[in-house]
Amino acid sequence: MPNVPSLADWLQSLERSGNAVALLASGLTEAEARWRPQPESWSALEIINHLADEESADFRTRFTLLIKAPQEAWPKIDPQSWARQRRYNARGLESSIERFLQERQASLRQLQAWPEPDWAAKRGSLNAADLMASWQAHDLLHLRQLAQLRYLYLEALGLNIGYAGTWPGLLRPEETVS
Repeated sequence: MPNVPSLADWLQSLERSGNAVALLASGLTEAEARWRPQPESWSALEIINHLADEESADFRTRFTLLIKAPQEAWPKIDPQSWARQRRYNARGLESSIERFLQERQASLRQLQAWPEPDWAAKRGSLNAADLMASWQAHDLLHLRQLAQLRYLYLEALGLNIGYAGTWPGLLRPEETVS
């Protein structure tokens, strides 16, 4: 497969983006951690807990199945419902960040023990390289979402943040990823 990073490169990227998520979410006040720009939007706490559950129930599990047991059914996931059912927004911030980091480390340890995967291995139209790239992209989507939430929170406080400059392409609450 052309232009597919090595497993070691992917693991470094996942470790860095996981740490970036944790750093961006660390130290938020309780109010900011639970704040939603709109009722249907996700808070920082909901994003972090979503990432922890996706780490274990989605990406790690599905990547393993794609490589090791391609004919086995993938478990169902329902991230939108999980946020409500599992009461993500009622959880503690630091324990949620720690849980995400523990799940990420479990993924990294598992994958570090593997030989280089067959990146062309497929499940339907999705190959292993695409799934690994999607795992990384998922982190990046939620990093952007966390940064935007923090920016919008400052605006919601009624502070004049114009001195910082403008944010071209800022997604307003009705457009945010969840």
